[in-house]
Amino acid sequence: GEWEDVLWLLNESEQSKVKLDTVAYHAAVRACEKSGMWEMSLQFLSMMSWSRLETDRGTFQSAVSSCEKAGEWEKALVIFGDMEGNSVEVSTIMLNAAINAFNKGSHWAEALQLFGVMARKRVELDTVAFNAAISTCKYSSDWGQALQLFSAMTQSMAEPSTITFNSLINACEKNAEWEMALQFLIATSQSQLELDTITFNAVISACEKQSVWDKALQLLSSMVLSIAEMNAITYNTAVSACGKGGEWENAVLVFGLMMKNAVKFDLITFNSTISACEKRGEWEKALGLLSLMAQTKVVADSVTCGAAISACEKGEKLAAASRLCGCAD
Repeated sequence: GEWEDVLWLLNESEQSKVKLDTVAYHAAVRACEKSGMWEMSLQFLSMMSWSRLETDRGTFQSAVSSCEKAGEWEKALVIFGDMEGNSVEVSTIMLNAAINAFNKGSHWAEALQLFGVMARKRVELDTVAFNAAISTCKYSSDWGQALQLFSAMTQSMAEPSTITFNSLINACEKNAEWEMALQFLIATSQSQLELDTITFNAVISACEKQSVWDKALQLLSSMVLSIAEMNAITYNTAVSACGKGGEWENAVLVFGLMMKNAVKFDLITFNSTISACEKRGEWEKALGLLSLMAQTKVVADSVTCGAAISACEKGEKLAAASRLCGCAD
């Protein structure tokens, strides 16, 4: 590979006592980044320091990216700090890598702080930079900050992407702000951007958190007309939304659509549907779903048993539920 060739060259130069220059080391660090050899990239940085060679922006950038990609966020941030200490101008690529490194270390406040500092230093902020910062808000559940960043993005030269809107919707979903999440879904469509499965699932989840089952079903219908693929998460969330809204018939209907479209259902699917039936005392449906679980070899858990038994209490079918669940009477 490329990095092996570079290592051979470095070894040859060392044996022949020929001093390597900045260009050679930069090529070595760059090769390590491409090959995922983050430890080697750090060694080359140290060798440059020992040789009293000036480390340029490109070399620092490759080293930061190498560590960030490997999940070595602490190392990436140390290099980023060294770079600033050496008065090396920060590039957008390095900023993005540093913010992603903070995110991987769950240091969301620091990521946003760094973004703010770089903005004040007038570092060019592109779509990737804004996406990384907005994504930070998704992790920290700070949807207000996400809105502020989006506002700043619309006033900059950066163009929002599907990732931008997905991160905004996810930030809203974490805070159950279903109306705002729906607004962003509409904005995504109006921007002629692709509405993908992640987009729809996040909005449906926001609706589910507030038991807004009718909107969840509308979104499910909209997915049929789009190119977004409905997966198990889509159906499970829609079923749960119906259950929370006391709409057991709609929950069963969504379950049926899942079967019709050959989407593999799991324990979450059954538990959500049985729980929806339990809320209305639909013990026959609950028992039917338990029977189907046995046929499809999905193992019931305590949630399944509890919901089924609760539904069956009203129909004096407690023994049947306990037997199917494998629970004690």
